Amino acid sequence: MLCRLGLLARSTAASARASTVRYTATIPRLTDPPPESTTSPPAAARSFQPTRKSPLHAALTSKDAAATKAALQKLDVAKLSVATNNHVLKVFGDSGDLAATEAHFAAMPQHDIVSFTTIVKTSIRADRLDRAVDYFERLQTSNSTVDILLVAGVLSLLSLRPHSDAAQRLLDLLQRSYPKKDTGIERLNDGLAHIDDLAAKERYFTLMQSIGVAPSEATINILIDACAKAGNASRAQHYFDMVRTCGLEPSIVSYTSLIEAYLRAKQFERCFELADRMKADNIDPNQATFLQLLKAAPHVGQPERVTELLNTAVSCVGASAQLFAVALPSFARLGDFGGMRSCLADAQQRGLSLRLSTVPSIADALKRAHPAVAVSLRRAVDFCRSYNPDANRPLSSTEFAEVVRIVEDLRKESETAKPGKAQAFRVVQDTLETEQAVAANEMSERKQSAKKSMMADAELAATSTESTAPPPASSTAKAATAKSAKEHAAKPAKEKSQKKPAADVAKEKSEMKPAEAAKEKSEIKPVEVAKEKSEKKPTVKVAKEK
Repeated sequence: MLCRLGLLARSTAASARASTVRYTATIPRLTDPPPESTTSPPAAARSFQPTRKSPLHAALTSKDAAATKAALQKLDVAKLSVATNNHVLKVFGDSGDLAATEAHFAAMPQHDIVSFTTIVKTSIRADRLDRAVDYFERLQTSNSTVDILLVAGVLSLLSLRPHSDAAQRLLDLLQRSYPKKDTGIERLNDGLAHIDDLAAKERYFTLMQSIGVAPSEATINILIDACAKAGNASRAQHYFDMVRTCGLEPSIVSYTSLIEAYLRAKQFERCFELADRMKADNIDPNQATFLQLLKAAPHVGQPERVTELLNTAVSCVGASAQLFAVALPSFARLGDFGGMRSCLADAQQRGLSLRLSTVPSIADALKRAHPAVAVSLRRAVDFCRSYNPDANRPLSSTEFAEVVRIVEDLRKESETAKPGKAQAFRVVQDTLETEQAVAANEMSERKQSAKKSMMADAELAATSTESTAPPPASSTAKAATAKSAKEHAAKPAKEKSQKKPAADVAKEKSEMKPAEAAKEKSEIKPVEVAKEKSEKKPTVKVAKEK
């Protein structure tokens, strides 16, 4: 037994020594030189990635094109990875330096679809569409395939530029090299949504159709929303009708965007017509739809309509602070202060916290009827913002109570006033405008009548002058009259020739003695002067006779 145990122990130790030898033989020591490889490593293994402390990494992180150029002078571009070279290309392209971008693109040992996308977009930004076409043709001959990012980028840049022959060549290349027209529509929609100008959006949509991409319902909704933001209801209606033309069905987004377009165009009746059409199409409105309808309700109906809309919205989509924040200015615009008080009480009962931005909207609705109240609300908002400028913060309990107090005062004033004074703000304003228009018309009529009377008096005076003229004389009398008129015309010229020169007259006046001059003045009798003054008529009487 003991012998067997000894043999087992010796065999275990030998096996352990053998495994230790095999294990240590597979691990090279740190002092041993690395073995020489007979095969060259792949290109990815030879690529260089800049460390975080390198100047190239700092330049690329800060997107500094000049620092990137300086850092590349100390490096070998051929040893950089494709991702690093693409990052360098993007920095040069974003800076607008086409020459630096092309130089680095030529120095790159390898190119992929990201490299071609960057160089093509940079060429289009620099208005070198011919260079963009050349790079796109090189892309077709390479192993890279056109992806949706390149298509979206090219369409976005071409939509901001006028159409040209080079642009048409680029579109033809896109159409031939992008055969899958039904894929990637979401990315194209993102490119369409990031364009701000409505005209550029429409050009982008036209270019999409020109390369054979069929629009989706989301694509057309983006255009309807853009037309709504611009207040162009006719174009929004055009794209809304295009949804059915393309074989699609309008959604709640389509209807809501079109309602907003008509709201901004101040065609409020059309908003409610579209709401009825939604109901006929079995489409349930969402909160955005109810918000647009609440804004349009004061312009077409009575306060009861706002109350009905608010109750319907709460039952369909649930109560929210945004619904009550839009309903409050609508009640204020209609002069329904009782509705405002009920709305505030309902919001408080439901635990909804209204935002500070709600108070200025109420003040804007009240500035026509109650300018003093609107000013006080504005001052209260400014005071609240002085210590917390965030307009989207909820109202505190003190601020909410102050708003409730102001609304309650307005409600009591409207109830204790004479009948019809609750709606008096519109009536007073319309009355003032009507009175001003009537006064202006009366003033213009008076001016015209005065002008006509003056013309009539002038015609009457001319007629009386003609009637008092002597009858026509005979030929002999006419000749005598012409002779006397000729002599009368020649007489002033003769008298003028007999007058003394001005220098002689001045000399005679200077030689006149002062005593003689005083004598001449004394010869004028004061009685005669007073008589002449008394014979003059008063100014008022003269004016009256005139």
